Amino acid sequence: FPVTIIRDFQITETLLSLLIIPISYAAFSLGHSPHVFFVVAIILACVKAIGRLYFGKRICGININLYLKNIIVRPLISILIATSFIALMQVFMEPGFLRLVAVCFLFLVVFSMMTNRLN
Repeated sequence: FPVTIIRDFQITETLLSLLIIPISYAAFSLGHSPHVFFVVAIILACVKAIGRLYFGKRICGININLYLKNIIVRPLISILIATSFIALMQVFMEPGFLRLVAVCFLFLVVFSMMTNRLN
């Protein structure tokens, strides 16, 4: 039983990984620009992540809702809050090296504070 589940997982991962070639070829043949390759890769990575969650539930009994809450939503909240502070700073400061340093520093401080607070 576990061997067949792991085999199915490996087959699914391989097929999804190889699917980027024909999809990208079709997109290039239709005249799309090269950045479409990255869009296809990102979409397939998301599909593979969903597949991994499915097989993680089948193999290990992982709680998908708890996983999404702790691994996806919490960091996303931190990133959104930190990014909103950064956007405000970029509006009120002139472009230059000082703004670059201030934005990087503020992002690290706010992100680390939010990450520690949510844990």
